[in-house]
Amino acid sequence: MNKIFQNITGSFKYIRVIGLSETYDIFKVVARTDIFLYKKGKKGEKTRYIDEYGEEGEYILDIEKNIPNFGMSIIEKIRKRGVINELDVIKKAEVVLSDCKKSKLSKKGKYKIIHLITKEGRRVYKRKEKHTYQDIPKIIINALGGTYIYYDKDGNYGTTASQIIIPNPTNKMVKFYESELFQFILYAFRMTGLNILPYMFEDIPKDYGEGLELNKKEEELIKRFSVPTYKDKDIIEVCKNKTLKNKLIKNKTLKVIK
Repeated sequence: MNKIFQNITGSFKYIRVIGLSETYDIFKVVARTDIFLYKKGKKGEKTRYIDEYGEEGEYILDIEKNIPNFGMSIIEKIRKRGVINELDVIKKAEVVLSDCKKSKLSKKGKYKIIHLITKEGRRVYKRKEKHTYQDIPKIIINALGGTYIYYDKDGNYGTTASQIIIPNPTNKMVKFYESELFQFILYAFRMTGLNILPYMFEDIPKDYGEGLELNKKEEELIKRFSVPTYKDKDIIEVCKNKTLKNKLIKNKTLKVIK
């Protein structure tokens, strides 16, 4: 929404975020929608902001930055303290299930590829060749469905494009990505009910939240977003083109750079 107004002088006067369930009741789609009023003229005026939980406040919004679905006061505190300006957020379509042969997937393969993480465990395919990030320690974030996190400390896995990779994390990074604060950030910027996209990593705090001072109400909001758990096991699956609906995606590495 912001990009529409970047070349127009003015300010948002009113924004109301409509959550997933309310949007579905109206439009029958799994997404969030916004109602807003934009006034041409002076920049930097206060905006009346109502989040999807009905919490209301007035803020001076930066049109260059994403507007959260909720928790604006927390996001404002994070931005004031500083966010990471450059972060490797990798979503690489090196392995695609729509072309088993080209992706060198085989039940006799030596190397494990995580396709999805579900409540029941990691859905894994076997590959004949190593994935680019196979031997690298990394955080693997389930980018489709539940917001599950796996720390591949020993570099045992590659991934399909259904996962996001944060390579070579420090201990501080691992602690943050396995925290309620990170889950809060993901949901604060999630547009649909299922997808995690690289733009959602633009507000990662520089200190990974260690010095963030929150009031009781803000702490209670973050605690709503507990870190989801799953069974620590691999579910080995066999790639069969005819059973897949995935479309082939060209290899692409995405990086958040500000």
